Amino acid sequence: MVGSKSVAREDHIQAEEHLCSKLTTERFPSQAAGSPLAHVNGSLNKTSYQKYSEQINGSPTNPFAPFNLKQDWEVAHWAKLRGPGSTALTEPLQIEDVCHSLGLSYKDADTLNKLIDQLPGRPMFKREEVVVAGEAFEVYYRDVIACIQALYSDAEFAKDMIFVPE
Repeated sequence: MVGSKSVAREDHIQAEEHLCSKLTTERFPSQAAGSPLAHVNGSLNKTSYQKYSEQINGSPTNPFAPFNLKQDWEVAHWAKLRGPGSTALTEPLQIEDVCHSLGLSYKDADTLNKLIDQLPGRPMFKREEVVVAGEAFEVYYRDVIACIQALYSDAEFAKDMIFVPE
């Protein structure tokens, strides 16, 4: 029994030494590995900001698009910091003339989420009802594959990703 403990201890020490050894990285010999691919039209991927700018190009005077005014955007920003389905937004907007008085382009959290989902570069949220132990829950999610595709296709993230094999 004592002998097996010392063997296990030696294996443990050897494993730790291996983890502490210096990491050696060899770059892949081909310069083409990991380089960006061009779209069908020959241009490289555009950043989310570029896609967004092109979408609002018809209204360059409104930096808060798709919202009507700065106040419209500020209320949306405040609401989104409270969560995607926050009643902190929906309940006050049910008060008569609040939406109109504030000049808002949405009447509740659901309408705001749909407005935000129209922005380019991010996959749409999906909603499903899941029943667990007889109780129904609303689940909101995005398709993970579509999210990965959005991240990999956005040139803004290129400096943070490594595509070349090592």
